[in-house]
This record gives sequence, structure tokens and C-alpha cells, in this order.
Amino acid sequence: MGLLSKFLKKVADETANDLTAKEAKKVGSFFSDKISEIIGEGKKADQELAAHQASASAAVHEAVNEAAEAVDEEVTIPGNSWGPTMPLEENQFNFPGPYTAYFEKILSEEFPEYRLEKEMIPSGRGMVCTLMDGDRRALVLEVLNSSSVRNQLRRTCRLSGTPYVRLYHDHEGWWNTRAYVVERAKKAMAGEN
Repeated sequence: MGLLSKFLKKVADETANDLTAKEAKKVGSFFSDKISEIIGEGKKADQELAAHQASASAAVHEAVNEAAEAVDEEVTIPGNSWGPTMPLEENQFNFPGPYTAYFEKILSEEFPEYRLEKEMIPSGRGMVCTLMDGDRRALVLEVLNSSSVRNQLRRTCRLSGTPYVRLYHDHEGWWNTRAYVVERAKKAMAGEN
């Protein structure tokens, strides 16, 4: 404003000699009104800009929160055996071997008091692991591909009272974590499945 004030003062001084006092007062009043108007518009623009920035900031904040929630939803919760990202805990897909060896290892290590018998399902569609307690079947764990329609073994186990667990080795988003497999097996053996 300092430069504008100097310019207006110079213009006023140069024109004052040619104007009457009444005309000079009108010119001064005109410039004063215009300057006030410009300052008012500047303040209004500043307020609108501040309101727009606050609105934009709120929109950005909301978008960031929504994105964070979306990311949170895409993370597999520790302890769960399902979700879009592979959990850090031991699971079928970070095991350094085929799924058959993974399930055999878990059953052998977690249930050493039982004898493990394994049978492959023809056409590579899965396997059946049976934990034997002498001649009694303590648990049947059937691991199938997700398109399997086999139900005979499940029905047979249900009718004979044999604990049964079905897992899928290729179901997207299901990781078959060690804790999950052990929990399912123990619940079945306790009659909770």
C-alpha cells in the first residue's frame, strides 16, 4: 500500500492545482471509496480462500482416513488364518515345501502321541491325514482343493463319531496358519466341531 499511497498523493498534488477545492474533495472521496472497496474485496477474498483451504483440508483429511481404513481392511489380522495379505506367522504358503509336508509336519509335531497315516487323493486333488490311537481313528484331517465336491469321508466320520476337519490348500485368502490348523484339530478332537 505504501507505493499506491505515494502514487495517489502525487496524482492528487499534480491535479490539485487544476481543480477547485470542491472538485478536489470529490476526487479524493472517489479515490478513498475505491481504495476501501479494493481493501474490502481483498479481505473478502482472503476469507474465501481461508474457507476454501479449510474445506480442502477437511476433504484431504477425510480421504486420508478413508484410505487408511481401506488399508487396514486389507491387512490380515495376526492370529487369523484368512485375509488378503500373508500373515507373518508360519503358514502353508511360507512353508518351504509342498502343502502335504506342511500338514504332516504340524500333525507330527503337535500330536506326537498319535501315529500319522497319510493317503493321497487321486488326481492330486488333496490328501487325508489320519491320527491313529492304536486301532482307533483320533482325527481325520482332509485337505482338498477348493473345487472339490467330496463328502463321503466327512459323512463316514460323522456317522462313526470320528473327529473330522476339512481344510482347503488352494482357497484364496486362507493361509492355514499353524495355530489355526492346530486349533481346528484340537476342537474337533474335543468334540467342539
